[in-house]
Amino acid sequence: MGTLFKNVSCAIKSVDDNNPIPPIQKPRGYGGVAILWKDSLNHIVEKVDDGSERIVCIKLNVNPMPILLICAYMPCRGTKHANEELKDCLDQLHEIIVKYSGKYTPIICGDLNCDLINGSTTSARQSWLKEFTETSNLKFRSMPLTFIHPNGHESSSIDYILTHESINAQVYNTIRLDMLHNNTSDHYPLLTEIEMELKLKHQSDQPIKPQKVNWDKIDISKYEAELTTRLDRNPIDYTADPLAIEKLLDIIKQSQDSVVTIKKPTKQRNKHIWNDEIGLALMENKKALYQWRQEDKPVDGETMQKRKKTKKALRRAIGGRRLPNKEMNLCKPL
Repeated sequence: MGTLFKNVSCAIKSVDDNNPIPPIQKPRGYGGVAILWKDSLNHIVEKVDDGSERIVCIKLNVNPMPILLICAYMPCRGTKHANEELKDCLDQLHEIIVKYSGKYTPIICGDLNCDLINGSTTSARQSWLKEFTETSNLKFRSMPLTFIHPNGHESSSIDYILTHESINAQVYNTIRLDMLHNNTSDHYPLLTEIEMELKLKHQSDQPIKPQKVNWDKIDISKYEAELTTRLDRNPIDYTADPLAIEKLLDIIKQSQDSVVTIKKPTKQRNKHIWNDEIGLALMENKKALYQWRQEDKPVDGETMQKRKKTKKALRRAIGGRRLPNKEMNLCKPL
């Protein structure tokens, strides 16, 4: 996976990881589960060693409550032990949710291999999965068909993003991505947006770059005297001591530090315009845009008017934030 994506970390399992067949006799990759995230988010991600080869989990340390993100791939129908394997996966998911309940909000996504939307047919698999979502307080949004039959026609909705009811207000803009030309799968990918507060990476985790010494501003005679004193105080046997070079470099570094004034790195002032009013206006504008798109982008009507109104409110909030900065700059002495 690392060869396909740059600057990305992942948690991956394959359904045949525990298959006793030797690697040279294994068929092509059958399927599995994976969660990918940008390396810049490593400080909020924690891998979780729970679940079988069909379940992979990570913890997201975000506010207001950490997220337990679960990717699951349920067994297909048609095999001899398909129903038993499905019930086993549901039992595992239930145990994981109970284990982290109260501390983490669960989100389950993946190929569940069961249509929860189609009410024309009922099966034991559908009943078990619906019972699981109800007892776990998991909700999903109705989506278009996500699976493409080998005959080329969309046939069922078996891919879902299940979110806990406690964050329903933070979940919006769940859509099916059906315009990806490089998608060679027989499933449509799903995209959702969940509002959460990320924790910033601690400044100390950033690499510290050594400062270049400007020798034109250094008292060379003082440096020479300091270096000579340290060398006389700590004689080095260059012929027999294997660490002679390292010791010499340490003395040179110590002598340099004693005469060079180290300047503390200054942080660049944040020039971005942002406050709570802008954040709230932006959120309302996004919601209005989503509702307008859901109605096939009408040229007039309530959703169109709401979109224009929220857009004006966002511009007004940004303009109100910029005005004090302009007034402050005008008041500065020339």
